Amino acid sequence: MHIFVHTNDVQALGAKIAAFSFSRALPQSSPVGVSVLSTETSAELMHFHGSFYLYKGRKVTFDIGDIQSFTLLRLAIPEVMQYEAKSLVVDPDVFWVSNESPCQLFDYVDAEKPIACVHDQHWRTSVMVTNNHELRSWSMLNTITALKEGADYKQLIELMHVDQSKINLLPPCFNCFDHLPADGKVLHFTRRQTQPWRTGLPLREKYGENFGTRTIKALLGKNKHLAHPDPKLESLFFKIAREALDAGYITKEEILQAQSAGLVRQDFLRLLTP
Repeated sequence: MHIFVHTNDVQALGAKIAAFSFSRALPQSSPVGVSVLSTETSAELMHFHGSFYLYKGRKVTFDIGDIQSFTLLRLAIPEVMQYEAKSLVVDPDVFWVSNESPCQLFDYVDAEKPIACVHDQHWRTSVMVTNNHELRSWSMLNTITALKEGADYKQLIELMHVDQSKINLLPPCFNCFDHLPADGKVLHFTRRQTQPWRTGLPLREKYGENFGTRTIKALLGKNKHLAHPDPKLESLFFKIAREALDAGYITKEEILQAQSAGLVRQDFLRLLTP
């Protein structure tokens, strides 16, 4: 069994902190591995850069440098695992905040229901468990081929192309969007504008945004990252990041590089040091 945090260069530091949050909660004797899976590991995805595809019915261009370019990787996890064992894939802005082991998530998939996600209007594949042996048609090549043949990105990423009887329902506590209820185990900073590690930075465009949308945001002053509305959740993130730094999971050099590149807020390192 394995836990993946899928990412790209833009989200790399956050991804390492997310991986640490899962790793620290595993029992010392656990055989479960945790790793960061980045876009450059997929030759097919890199080659897809500049290609056209449908997003909500509109033709857009795939940009490997987009802040969310990694999302298609989640549909290739069974292939990465060579169609063996079970795995969990999460976004780089997803953090395990429970004292319990994340291994409990693997109990939600089996031969009959090899996929498990939270459902909130649609399947939230930002946290997805898979029984890889049963998903042999899942691969990066098949996903990109489907996009080139006219499949809509939103339909693929929301698993609308999958037999719905094969998907098991994860409790909401395993993907809490920008809030943390008493039973919450997974905190997901899903609102990009208020991700606590980006406060003050220019807001990067996302999939499907056109020039008009970006112009309106600029005129309304909505083109910058803002402080998270819940200071407790911001503090929780920096607590995890501080522990990751103390454990050597991330380094001061990595933080300084990310600050210099404008990928994290300029006071990131200062917030982690006494």
